[in-house]
Amino acid sequence: MKKLCLIIFSFLIVQTAFNQNFLFNEDFNDFIDWKYSPDNNIGAKFKILDEVLSVNNFGTQQGEWYGPIAVKQLSSKLDVSYDDFIFSTYLISTDNIADAFGLIWIVLVDDDNTPILGVYWSDNYHDGIGMNSYRVKDPLGNNAFSRSYLGIYADGIIKEGSELASINGKVSLKKTSGQLSLHYNDGPALTTYTFATKKIATKLKIYILKYKDFPARNIKIDFIRLIKK
Repeated sequence: MKKLCLIIFSFLIVQTAFNQNFLFNEDFNDFIDWKYSPDNNIGAKFKILDEVLSVNNFGTQQGEWYGPIAVKQLSSKLDVSYDDFIFSTYLISTDNIADAFGLIWIVLVDDDNTPILGVYWSDNYHDGIGMNSYRVKDPLGNNAFSRSYLGIYADGIIKEGSELASINGKVSLKKTSGQLSLHYNDGPALTTYTFATKKIATKLKIYILKYKDFPARNIKIDFIRLIKK
């Protein structure tokens, strides 16, 4: 009996320690603790259906890329230059219709909602006559013409990891000793990036955007996790 109690007690200690390492654990049961960012487009809204987040309304076009943008507090601060962590999310966008444009950008931000680092997936491929006339740039001003890819966002740039015209899987960003690595479905690193910027992350920010008057990709998020190692 004592041995059984000891096993249970040890398990609870380990489980409690593990749970305390979660700085963000979102399964989208609701949207209560989220707030729309000041740069959210007018009228843009998210929706939750069957515990999956997607876009309800992209709102009024205010720029080339537009759509809902929201933020939520981390349970505690993360020193991104010092702390090691695993950031993971499950992304879904399999419609892959011709001429549709879309992007999702999930980033850690500071108190001023300034993006620090995160993951980025974009479908900017225009399949049709005259496609060379569409010189699409992403919201950061990078040339995104005729590309569909998953990448790391850090230091104001996007480091491309893999070309993916559709996505349906777990995306992980791992930081160990200053090195970021991007993974898809727990596979090998798609790309790496050395990150040394001294920043404190306090919130997580989601963008799901469409491009001009082109059809939008149907992009969904199943969960988001951030674990401090």
